[in-house]
Amino acid sequence: MKTKATAGSWAKGSLEAPTTSLVAFGGFGLLCTLVAPLVHAYLADEPLGEFFQPSIVAVDLAMLGVGLWLLFTHLGQLHQKLSNAYAFHTVLFEKSPAPFFILEKETCSVVDANESALGLLGLPPDFTGPIDLCDYFEPWPNNSQKAMLNIPEPGSLADQGLFTLKGDKDKRYFRARALRQMVQQQEVLVLGFIDETERVLAQESLQTYQDSLWTVRDNLTDFWATYDKDYNCIRINKAGAAFVGLKPEDLAGKNLWEFFPGAKELSFYPMYRKVLEEGISVSFEERYQAAGFDLTLSVFAFPSPEGFTAVVRNLTEDRKNLRRLQQTQDNMSDGWIMLSHDFTVLRANKAILERLQLSKEQFVGQHLWDLYPDAKQTKYWTEYHRVLQEGVSVQFEEFYQQDHLTLWARITAMPVPEGLSAFIHDITEEKLQEQKAKEAQEQLNAMLSSTPDPVWYLKNDYSIPYFNNAFITLRERLADAKIVPDAPMEALPDWVPQDVKSVLSAAYAQVFEGQALDLDVPLRFSDGQEAQYEVRLVPIFGAEGTVLGVGCFGRDVTLRRQAEHRLVAQNEQLRRIAWYQSHEVRGPVASILGLISLFGSTAPDDPFHAELLKHLQIMAEKLDGAVRKVVEEATAA
Repeated sequence: MKTKATAGSWAKGSLEAPTTSLVAFGGFGLLCTLVAPLVHAYLADEPLGEFFQPSIVAVDLAMLGVGLWLLFTHLGQLHQKLSNAYAFHTVLFEKSPAPFFILEKETCSVVDANESALGLLGLPPDFTGPIDLCDYFEPWPNNSQKAMLNIPEPGSLADQGLFTLKGDKDKRYFRARALRQMVQQQEVLVLGFIDETERVLAQESLQTYQDSLWTVRDNLTDFWATYDKDYNCIRINKAGAAFVGLKPEDLAGKNLWEFFPGAKELSFYPMYRKVLEEGISVSFEERYQAAGFDLTLSVFAFPSPEGFTAVVRNLTEDRKNLRRLQQTQDNMSDGWIMLSHDFTVLRANKAILERLQLSKEQFVGQHLWDLYPDAKQTKYWTEYHRVLQEGVSVQFEEFYQQDHLTLWARITAMPVPEGLSAFIHDITEEKLQEQKAKEAQEQLNAMLSSTPDPVWYLKNDYSIPYFNNAFITLRERLADAKIVPDAPMEALPDWVPQDVKSVLSAAYAQVFEGQALDLDVPLRFSDGQEAQYEVRLVPIFGAEGTVLGVGCFGRDVTLRRQAEHRLVAQNEQLRRIAWYQSHEVRGPVASILGLISLFGSTAPDDPFHAELLKHLQIMAEKLDGAVRKVVEEATAA
């Protein structure tokens, strides 16, 4: 290895002999051009202007131009040579942090090296012995071959590839570039090393990541392939290769159109050109019928560093199913439409066309809001926009009327790739019946609200969701508190008397088993008054025969019960009067009649006659007592 003094000597910069002569000649020509007319005029003792005639001036100016050109040209060459020598030595061998070596031409033998290069090899700064770079560096990836120099053209660079240091524990990667140039009349080969460890590691990580992605892609059922700009396959997953009955390695490097003849005449070619030329992603659907295939394919293509990548999904079965679905939809009683993203009608079944009284030509292909502008003020507008903007399914009911069309519908709308799919169930008749039922319910509620008898409905959770005004009045008298009319109530709250609660609880349980009951319920109000209510409990059955609740109908029978009690008391009184008459009165009367019949057979002076009068007196007094009891019983009420 040469010493540093040798390398440093290149920085002095010496001029070659031809260059010195040319510069001297240029300077002499300039001097002659300027001084010759002056000397000539002085020697001839003639005016100076005589020697500056146009022809002479032209010749002098031409010589002056040649002299100046020679002078500045060779001064520039001199400056360039000095600058090149100085820059080469200063930048590469004194200031550059990158390692640089000067090699003997077309060999790996080092002539000189800068400090960074010596430090890289672990050599001291004053090391002068010759070395062979091939003993220190090996190409990467290592292919067990000795490094070979790629000699560049004079004045140009040549990339030598990536290298690693033998035995380097840090595992660094260097890119080598060779420069071939003349330095001080000597042609040298300068070899520089750039540390690209981070880039190589990043590239390895990226490659590992890409390999992992391809591992995932190989397990996909979709066709996934990357092509260069000439449509040659760079890499393809297993599903893509199986698509044409081959292995991935069999398709590497093969041209796309070779395996899919006729595809170039379809949408594939212009769409792929768009990706390559405009650098944008595209998606499209195409039917491919060639080379024994009849396929409907969905394609998503996007640009990649090599060219473009295509993700292809086989929609053949999906489209067949869609056609079958469309046939099913045509046989549905509910209406169905499909709209594009701009609300153009794409498809519609027979049911909706019949309901709208339109032909397929009048409806399909038309803009929905142009056909039905008033619908922009309905839920159709807001909910359909929501489906397309948010990608969610919706369900709603809406009424729409325009000209001959009057439609109450329950709509279920959902997003689809084409835009929006909506199922329209006509509920016009249902709504009419519902309106009639509502009117009937309102009439029934009005009738029940106006009746003086309390009515309430008990659910199987023992809540009372419905009750009329008379029930509210009754409960307010019992609870001595205002009740919110629209709020559900408990069936058996704490303020209900325990005896009444027991009776109602047992009755409710029995009615929930399906048996109707009639109850007499005595009530005592908070103001001390009492009342008697007759309650009719009727089970309300559901569709499956289960008891959904209990209809309760009460009636105040206090006056009737009082009248009945009076009538019972009167009957009891008459019964007692009749008993008195048949027992208390009839006995003395019969005795008196018997005694009177004996008077005819006895003389007045007969002692027995006096005895008869005595007994007659006793019977008469008994009769009088019996009559008094009858009178007292009759006037007791």
